Amino acid sequence: MLATVVPLVFISVFIWQFIFQNNTLNGILGGIMTLLGLYFSLAAWSEFNEFEIINDAARQLLIVGWSGCFAVIILGILMIRSSILNSYDE
Repeated sequence: MLATVVPLVFISVFIWQFIFQNNTLNGILGGIMTLLGLYFSLAAWSEFNEFEIINDAARQLLIVGWSGCFAVIILGILMIRSSILNSYDE
């Protein structure tokens, strides 16, 4: 039950943010995205370390996993930056 409720809450919060453009919520969501990206980059590294032999599948896991994680981290940082810059404009 909780595994389906949490993603639905995050999706609804992102939709709320997209519609109303709340500056505070933008910073909070950016921080959460940055932390989740860091967490999942460590998870990708952990899965990479499970391989006994570093082969193409291991490299592909690391490259694709980290690419997605770093994309989320960059987007989270951009959201935080946007929130900070918009707070100075007000």
